[in-house]
Amino acid sequence: MTPVDRCARHISEALISTTSSVVDGIVGALDALEASYDTLSERVTALEAVLHIVKRRCRARPDMPDPRSVIASIDQRQNKMLLEQA
Repeated sequence: MTPVDRCARHISEALISTTSSVVDGIVGALDALEASYDTLSERVTALEAVLHIVKRRCRARPDMPDPRSVIASIDQRQNKMLLEQA
């Protein structure tokens, strides 16, 4: 399983979780994803791939909650990376 697939799976599982650790699960999955790639461009591309997978899964499964918090988190991470590079 690729780091992107693993991250998307962890985020999907965290979203349907009923515990208070949803945010921790999402943050941990994104941290692990970023750690799997060496270059900034690889990390940004991987985050974008996860974003698309999560959006697709949430549309396909009505029991999944709205992924806006995940989308915002990924956007913030990408923006932070790009600003740090500049």
